[in-house]
Amino acid sequence: MRLACLATMATILSASAFGSKCGDVDIPVSFTIDPMYTNPSGTDSYNSAILSDGGGAYVNGQQGVSALIHVCNGSNGATLQISSGSRYVVWDFRNAVYTNSLTPSWTQSPVSNSGFTFANLLYNYSPSTTYSFTTYIKYARFQSSSTYEFVMENPGATAPFNLPDVNTNAPCITSLVNVTHNPATSSSKESWIVWADSAPASCTSPVSGSHAQVGTLRTPPQHGPDWVSAGQFTVPFHIKIQRL
Repeated sequence: MRLACLATMATILSASAFGSKCGDVDIPVSFTIDPMYTNPSGTDSYNSAILSDGGGAYVNGQQGVSALIHVCNGSNGATLQISSGSRYVVWDFRNAVYTNSLTPSWTQSPVSNSGFTFANLLYNYSPSTTYSFTTYIKYARFQSSSTYEFVMENPGATAPFNLPDVNTNAPCITSLVNVTHNPATSSSKESWIVWADSAPASCTSPVSGSHAQVGTLRTPPQHGPDWVSAGQFTVPFHIKIQRL
């Protein structure tokens, strides 16, 4: 018994010495999606194109919702993932910036999916400080006859987990995703406010005019390893992520 205990202790110490992140616990949170908002960086108001199903906040562990900041795998991504048919997220792609032959017809009406990820939400983490940074939105998957994924991966973001995927930033550079961290107070829990940047996107032909909150819908190609663009869309959103 003593040898077994010593062996167990040695294993724990060894894991600690190598800085195992899985000794930590992923952070349970809730996602609150606002249907409309005033731009925190300005005064303009927007109707959101990422919308709640009307069931209130998406709370980790309730109604098939997994809402976590992933510490264990080292990504620090904040992921909303829904496994139950009773909850879903609504997306509105009707404000098209650019379309091509791969753009699915279902973008002409609001559609639903089961979640998405904000990359590296714990960037420069300081729990007692108010601060801001920019990151990506990733892994918003849609299934129809083919698989599609919506992303905002501006190469100028300060806190991405990886470099932008290929075929994401054309003909418009996708918008930055803004994040403001708010520390806990005596009356509120720690939170992150996340929204799409409203600065005009840099676009090349065939896109003309001014477009903001631009993201790209991508789909796997029939041949080759890289996903390809299936169109770009204006997708404003404003989401509060809060510790439970």
